[in-house]
Parts: sequence; structure tokens; C-alpha cells
Amino acid sequence: MKYLWKVELLKIAWIGLLIEIIIFNFIKPFIIDFEVAAICLIGINILFVAIGISKYGKKMRGLFYSAYIVRILAMFWDVYARDIFVFPGSGADSEGFLLSATRIANDLGLIKSSIYGGVYSKILGGLFYITSTERLLGQYINVLLGITIIVIIYNILTILGINEKVKKTSVLVMSFLPNAVIFSGILLRENFIVFFTVVSFYFFIRWYKNPRNKYIFYSILFIILASAFHSGVIGIAIGYAFMYMFYNHTTNELSFNKRTILIFVFFVVISYIVYFNYGDIFMAKFSKVEGVEDIYNTANSRRGESAYLMGLKIDTWWKMILFSPIKMFYFLVSPLPMDWRDIRDIITFFIDGIIYFYLTVYSFHNLRKVKTQKPLLIGIAIILLVSIFIFGVGVANTGTAMRHRHKIFPIIVTFYAIVVDSKKNDKRSSI
Repeated sequence: MKYLWKVELLKIAWIGLLIEIIIFNFIKPFIIDFEVAAICLIGINILFVAIGISKYGKKMRGLFYSAYIVRILAMFWDVYARDIFVFPGSGADSEGFLLSATRIANDLGLIKSSIYGGVYSKILGGLFYITSTERLLGQYINVLLGITIIVIIYNILTILGINEKVKKTSVLVMSFLPNAVIFSGILLRENFIVFFTVVSFYFFIRWYKNPRNKYIFYSILFIILASAFHSGVIGIAIGYAFMYMFYNHTTNELSFNKRTILIFVFFVVISYIVYFNYGDIFMAKFSKVEGVEDIYNTANSRRGESAYLMGLKIDTWWKMILFSPIKMFYFLVSPLPMDWRDIRDIITFFIDGIIYFYLTVYSFHNLRKVKTQKPLLIGIAIILLVSIFIFGVGVANTGTAMRHRHKIFPIIVTFYAIVVDSKKNDKRSSI
């Protein structure tokens, strides 16, 4: 964990926020206007974030500051200017989370009960109990998570020795993809899931560079924490398992031997223990799947005006396998032109879906051409394919697809950055 703690933003901004929250709790009886107090808390933490970002090189500071500021603006817009325009995703779910969190803050006993929003609402409720039921505080946590995710990805690319130009381009895409900005500014749980996923991925990369068992433990621990919010991300662990089992650090190749078999057995045993002892906590979304019919029902579910593939019915395993590439494609790219309803769908396609399509197709197309870091690229490819399959089969609505594909967006960007960098390295070595 000490290596992750070297991320300056984590040390300065998050410790600063924790101290602010504690002070807020002590002075709570004397606060007259909690909204003003919440804004003051945010204003002070902005200074902590500014100090944390200032520790990075000149080339990246401006990019980090800009990414942070645009997320702050999105947060204030969502709270104070939603009468003019409401961000996509800010609506029923966000209001439901706020209501649940407020109820928990007023009755802490509800934290033990089943409540709308699950773990996320309970975390918000705990925060509101300590401070106040100001939604700004909950949304600012997402802002801070958003910039932290970007900085951790930057650190991952640095660990991998990615070219500075490629690294900057990747961080640029991470910083200003519209939905990444929106999900950092509104009251949704997406950024908690992405944060834990990225931290897990960070330790996976650290293991790739330095094979220590503690990195395996941390990578699995944090992906389990991410799955507490949405179990779909647990598919990432399959890609980890593949690398943990078959990657040989000495030869820098994928190989099969007794050691890999032992690691596989360890992974299966741990997965078995976690699932059967804590499945109700960490696999909440899967707990409803009790049989084959439930899987088919999930695959056939169509909700909302932005539902797609309305005529596609999956009622057998072979159909699920056969149609999964179509479902996976729609998951990544929707809304496709044939499903456009208005100008919003057209804009969404060009500022979100087409970006996922380009990054993914480019990376997979060039995977077979690159030589540098090939085992890692294969491992990440498996992570993405399994995750896209799980989400793709279970999603048939553009709005939901946008939220779920955002969960793996940092991994997609990292995959793209490694492929581009590897192509550059291969080209230089061939000269």
C-alpha cells in the first residue's frame, strides 16, 4: 500500500478532506448555514488538491488542474443550474441515492438494512451523519475520486514507462471525455466503482513489474470492494487470474507449470470462500441469478426509451454465445445510427460511443502486430473481453451501457496507451 500512498494527491487531498470532515463534526452544533459550511469545506479542500497537483511535472500540472476544475464546474452546475440543463444520468438514481442517504443520516440504524443504493447510499449516509445532509458534499467526493482516478492512471503509465506524448494523450482523453466529467460531478456511485477498479488495476500492474504476493492480494481485495457496488466488475479478476497463473517474470512469457497450477488452485479456493461466505455482500447483483432462466431474463431485459436490439431474444446457451458479439458491440458503441431518436443521441454517439469504438478496435487490431509487453497486453485483452461480455449480455439500454462501460474506461485507455507505445518501440528497434 505504501507505493500507492506515493501518489501525492492521495496523501495531501484525501488526508486534508478527512481532517476537514472531523473538524466539521466538532463545530456542527455552531453552524448556522450548512450549505455555506459545505461550500467552505470544498473551497479549503480545493487548496489541498492544488498543492497535491503542484507536485507533478509542469507538462502534466495544467492538464490535472483543468480536469479538476471542469469536474468542479460540473458539480456546481448539477446542483445550482439543473433548471437550465440536466446532465444525462442525473435523475431518478441520484435522487434515490440522496433520499436513502438522508434517511440513514437521520436514523443510523438503517445502515444495517437493505436500502435503495446499497453500499453507496450507506457510505453517503455515514458522511451525512458526520457532517450534514448537503448533497454538495456527496458530489464533491465524486469530484475528488474523479481526479484521483486520472492521477493513478498517470502513475500506472509512468510505471510502465510509456512515452510522454502517449501518456499525455491518454490522460487528456481520461480528463475530458464528457461522461467521465459528468459521472464525476453528479450523485452516482460510478466513480466509487471506477476508483476501486483502478486501484486494483494499479496493484496488478505493480505485480507485473515486480512479482510480490502482496500485490496479488491487494489487486483482488480492491476488485472485491469494487464488486460490492456492482458485481459486473468481478470479471476483471478472471484476467488477473490468467496472468497470475501463466505469466513467467523470468522469461517474460506465458507458460504452464506446477507453479501456475498452484496459483490457479489458490485463486479458485479464495473465490469459492468469498462467494459462498460473502456473496450476499460482494455479489449483490448476481444474487438474483438463481438459474438458467434468470440469466436469459437478464439478457432479454429491455428498459427505457433508449433500449436497443428489441427483436433479439436469447433463450438458449448457444444463442447467448452466438449473439454475444452483437451485444458486446452495442454495449461499447450505442446509440448506433439506426437507434437515434434526437440530437442528444447523435451527440452521445460522437462524444462517447465512437471514442470507445476507436480505442477498442484500434487496440485489438494492433495487438497481434506488437512485440513489446505482449504478455501484459494479452492479459489486459482478456480482462476487457470478459468484462465487455458480462456487461454486454446483461445490458440492452444505451443509458445503462454508457454508465457500465465507463467502469472499464481507464483500463481501455491504458490498453490503448500500451499498444501505441509498443508500436513506437517496435518501430525504433527495427531501424
